[in-house]
Amino acid sequence: MSYNQLYPTYPITLRTLPRSPVRFGSRKVYVDLPAEIYHFMFYLMLGSPKSELTPENVKREWEGFVKNNPKLLHNGRKLASVSLREDAEKPYLRLQVNWQVFFDYLEDLSRKFFEKVSHKGGAIKEFYNALWENYLRILGKTSVIELTVTKISIENFLKLIKSTGDYYAVIAATERLEEFLRKIIKKDEDHYLNAALTNLYLLRSLVNSACVFPCYVLIRNIMENIAKSIVYSKLSKALNVEHLPHVIFFYEYYKYNKWEKINSQEKSKEFIKEFVKKIQKIHNELFEKGLYYEKIINLFLKKNVPVLAIDRNTISNLPQFLGLGHRHINDSCKLLAELYSACGAVIHSSALPFLSLLEFKFFKHFLEEVVENILTLLETVKGLKVEKDREPYREVFRDPKIIRQALRIVDILMIKHRKEIKEIFERALKELEKEGPAGVFIRP
Repeated sequence: MSYNQLYPTYPITLRTLPRSPVRFGSRKVYVDLPAEIYHFMFYLMLGSPKSELTPENVKREWEGFVKNNPKLLHNGRKLASVSLREDAEKPYLRLQVNWQVFFDYLEDLSRKFFEKVSHKGGAIKEFYNALWENYLRILGKTSVIELTVTKISIENFLKLIKSTGDYYAVIAATERLEEFLRKIIKKDEDHYLNAALTNLYLLRSLVNSACVFPCYVLIRNIMENIAKSIVYSKLSKALNVEHLPHVIFFYEYYKYNKWEKINSQEKSKEFIKEFVKKIQKIHNELFEKGLYYEKIINLFLKKNVPVLAIDRNTISNLPQFLGLGHRHINDSCKLLAELYSACGAVIHSSALPFLSLLEFKFFKHFLEEVVENILTLLETVKGLKVEKDREPYREVFRDPKIIRQALRIVDILMIKHRKEIKEIFERALKELEKEGPAGVFIRP
């Protein structure tokens, strides 16, 4: 399928007005394509005398329009072209998107928006406002509302983000975090990290449904669970109370389910001081024989042991609490604090009524930075080494040009050597079955 078919459209279609001297060649309105392009087409349809609508004049006007609107260019190349085509019935306006230029434009634009958010989390509202604004500026007399998010459009969008490599970059990021969390859990069981893993699986499921917006809630949950794991593990060792993080995990949810007030401090150090004071008072009771989690939880409730409330300040101040003076850890926690704040801002926004490649690309950068900085923090705190990507496909799939070349090679090979390729795969699968679980799985 061509990008014309795969690329998502706004929930509107273009409508040719009855007395217009020209008609629209296509009724599609592509998401994220600058509204100015459609404004130019509206201008030709509504404001130009029929005598002036010739292919030569339209070409000249388009060149002048692009010159006066630099945002329609990326690295000196046009995002799209508008031309007039003659037809026996009525001349029509033809919009031709320069897809690769457009994709590169969206990639750079998503990076710029992410840079703003990385310095100020609340700026994510500006990003979503821009997505909405481009859509709203196209609405008018020449458009008709139409449902465009369907099962087929979601399937096509997944094909699109796989062809651009964005899908594989997101999946690779989730796999890196999953692999490291599993390594920690294998060494030291942790309910908070298990909860983080659960949210990670849910996030991946949403990505496979081309649903990005709710992922920010899950990312926020992941950051909260990892922060709590780090803090409570540190306190458990300092107070010499085994399994303290496990008890607190259930104690915390018990308090939430009972709608009891959760003690919240703006600074983690204030919480630490109160928490340590309470635990020390019941320290001897915690070592009694036959003391089950239920009894410990009731003991915590009786003493009103505080629960750590996570906010951007808690995450930002983690290095001070942990006694880590490394600059890269401080930088990582500050960035994570801003991204945590961004997740909170998204929760109070409205989901888009359309699929957006720009939104997905932005989400890709967002998730990659979250994962990279969480791994930096965990590597230092847990004393485990984060292994670099061993599978080269993870880096290869980040380059859209390589992907397109690979897909083209596959097409040529399948056309010319389908039978031979099928036989090779069948033999390879038989060999894989012989090797059993120890065999190496090559991703298709």
